[in-house]
Amino acid sequence: MRVTFCYAGKIGGLGQGYITYHTAKAAIQANSLYQLIACDFPCDLARQAKEAVRIKRPDEFLLMRGTVSRLLRKFGLTYFLSNGIFDLKAKKIIKECDVFHAFASQSLNSMIRAKELGAKIIADNPNSHPLTLHKLMTEEYKVWGVPYSPDNPITIKRRLKALEIADRAVILSNFAYKSFLENGFERDRLRIAPYGVDTELFKPREKKDNVFRALFVGQISLRKGFQYLLEAWSILQLKNAELILAGSMAKDAEYALSKYKGRINFKLTGPLPDMKSIAACYNQASVAVFPSIEDGFGMVVSEAMASGLPVVVSENTGAKDLVENGVEGFIVPIRSPEAIRDAILRLYENENKRKQMGQKARLKSENRTWESYQNKLMAVYKELEGK
Repeated sequence: MRVTFCYAGKIGGLGQGYITYHTAKAAIQANSLYQLIACDFPCDLARQAKEAVRIKRPDEFLLMRGTVSRLLRKFGLTYFLSNGIFDLKAKKIIKECDVFHAFASQSLNSMIRAKELGAKIIADNPNSHPLTLHKLMTEEYKVWGVPYSPDNPITIKRRLKALEIADRAVILSNFAYKSFLENGFERDRLRIAPYGVDTELFKPREKKDNVFRALFVGQISLRKGFQYLLEAWSILQLKNAELILAGSMAKDAEYALSKYKGRINFKLTGPLPDMKSIAACYNQASVAVFPSIEDGFGMVVSEAMASGLPVVVSENTGAKDLVENGVEGFIVPIRSPEAIRDAILRLYENENKRKQMGQKARLKSENRTWESYQNKLMAVYKELEGK
């Protein structure tokens, strides 16, 4: 079997790059990585592919400067242009293979070309269905008065077309699965493969103080729902407690931050430099809170649980699949600072309950390894090979 894996970004490091490293390893585990196409990748992956090709693309963040950038952002075109250029370059170098695995948001032209060459197509979709995602974020942008679109019609159409031609769509959770069915996607083309967690890196360690610390890790953006955590924290007014927001800042976050700066005390760490720093951040927290408006999974949930933390997650966070409400943490409605407040308060007032939940969270995470994720992907590859 020959598997080509294509990603319009850097494989390795943090965030999606960290995830795609483990995705590429699935084909390596099956001894099937034929072509590796990305902006950059570690040498250990390149050595295990028959061919590894780097493609440079304009960085979407460089596209977001000055007057032109404001227009691009207003019409949701930065991500489209950055990935579109990569996609056109990748299309020209794809070779005949058995399975072509790429992201629905990035690789429409490459998928079409791979299909012409006889490959079965896997469209990786880390979020909910594109129409569900667009609906939720359009609503959220209206709530906060964001004057530009969360996405643009061209990008949405390309994602929908990529999903249409895919032989399989790989998604991450029951939340995503339900959203696809609600939008008329065929059940037999969906496969769920939740992300794993490194249980050696993320594990309970000694907390160095007695401060009650609520932690949010991830991109600070309206999609991640941090704005409702800030509102909940403003209501709580807890003693000997602090709120930490750890992650990079999306442009749309400014519309919520301006409301709370000066009103409540919270700390912004900025992007953490490496995975060890992220693990250390969990180890000094008391509870992790992830109140996303939309999140196909939320790898930070499994990291927090592996670190022995109880979690508060929204009903639209895919990783709620890991949480039994009231056992490893709490599941709350979206856009509900009152529910977030109540969950945090219960954990603040009952240290024993907090520790018990954290222990159960750790146990739940121990069989959610990256190897189990890769095994699910390999099963999809083998399924398509037999067709």
